[in-house]
Amino acid sequence: MQSLLGVPEKGKMLGLYGEPYTTFLSMGNDRLDVALNGGIPSNSNVLFIAPSSNERDIFLTQFIEAGIEAGDFIVYVATDKSPEQILKLSDKFKWQFRSAHKKGDLQFIDCYSWTLGKEVTEDVMHTITVPGPNALNDISISLSKIMEEVFSPGRNIRVVFNSVSTLLLYNNHDVVFKFLQITGARLSSLNATTMFTIEDKMHDNKVLSTLQHLTDASLHLEKKKGWFMSSSWSGHPVSIPIEFTDIGVVVP
Repeated sequence: MQSLLGVPEKGKMLGLYGEPYTTFLSMGNDRLDVALNGGIPSNSNVLFIAPSSNERDIFLTQFIEAGIEAGDFIVYVATDKSPEQILKLSDKFKWQFRSAHKKGDLQFIDCYSWTLGKEVTEDVMHTITVPGPNALNDISISLSKIMEEVFSPGRNIRVVFNSVSTLLLYNNHDVVFKFLQITGARLSSLNATTMFTIEDKMHDNKVLSTLQHLTDASLHLEKKKGWFMSSSWSGHPVSIPIEFTDIGVVVP
């Protein structure tokens, strides 16, 4: 059976342990949620394959904004941009990042400032700064610290890694794979839905296949005579036309 958007109606999506996902997190646009068979599966680990572009970052910030509006807790692991750059992008859409960050509902793990040669002497409010994207142990400890403070059985958590490609550049690949496998499992057990971003066409097929094996499902953002999103939610890829507008990501 097809939906009005020409994609299959929402069916059961199986997670890593064979259990069906029955709840989904909104992407902040009704038509996009329908096209994604309900939204993003909750408590899942999603591989987001996308080119390094402003459109990729808009998609991620809309995923976060939808979480803020839903009362979810947000963690952003920033390897490619500073927290301030991410906040400025949200300002363009008049999204609520700054107020959520000030309240502590949006927290950053900053792996980026180190790459600029900045000496970080102390953490700013609701931001934990680690000494670069090669500090996987520091990232893991920071995530554990945040989760201990904010975990609540009734509250969803959204986590964004932007991007895994940077972690792969600074670390042995097998070490990164093990880190992601352990981190993803721990986060999922704590009501977290995690978006792991990887640069499109930057890595060989072995890397991509391994990451797909370690995650529950994937999204692929690509441009071919317009922007398209493909989703593996329903067991086979579904291509969704999308547009980037002054209100964010929409399905025309």
